[in-house]
Amino acid sequence: GLQGYDTGNYNFNGSYKSVKEIIEDADLAMGNLETVLSSTWPYMHEEAYINNKANCNAPARYLDALKYAGFDAVVMSNNHNCDAGVQGLVETIAQVERYDLARTGVFKSEYEQRGMLLDVKGIKIGILSYTTKETGFNKKDLLWSENDVNVKLNYYEKEKAAKDIEALKQFFKKAKGLFMKKTKKIQKIIPQEEDIISKRRL
Repeated sequence: GLQGYDTGNYNFNGSYKSVKEIIEDADLAMGNLETVLSSTWPYMHEEAYINNKANCNAPARYLDALKYAGFDAVVMSNNHNCDAGVQGLVETIAQVERYDLARTGVFKSEYEQRGMLLDVKGIKIGILSYTTKETGFNKKDLLWSENDVNVKLNYYEKEKAAKDIEALKQFFKKAKGLFMKKTKKIQKIIPQEEDIISKRRL
């Protein structure tokens, strides 16, 4: 089965009951997923702090509530990315994909597009998500390998952001020939894997 698959009997829908109608009515509903979702790490309600640092880790069933509320996408780069280690971040990405939420800000590999490409009612939108070095990852990234930090996390640098913006612009020019994955309100533009790989190797 899927690593990090959560079978816990959790229900967070009530958190969004009063705003569900507003969120569902939006052409694009996007939020900051400021937690990891790892079943192999203590949840926050079990251990709120680990080594005197906040431990933001929620059951993956939290994503049930986001889908219930009507969210379409999440940005994921924030100071809690490293709370459950590399494995915890890998599980989090897998869960977000399992729930079919568009995402950006953290990544599985160096070949993954560093931004989110969306078509909302014919309007093409590029979304980028970073964490500044001033905010950081609560110094937990110091326990990660340099490769994992560079590939999976997304520190903000002006020059890098400029390159990412230009890459999204170029992808939008090619978007007509790309596979469009339809969701309720948006079309998530998913570039073909071999196209990404060829771009990265140029």
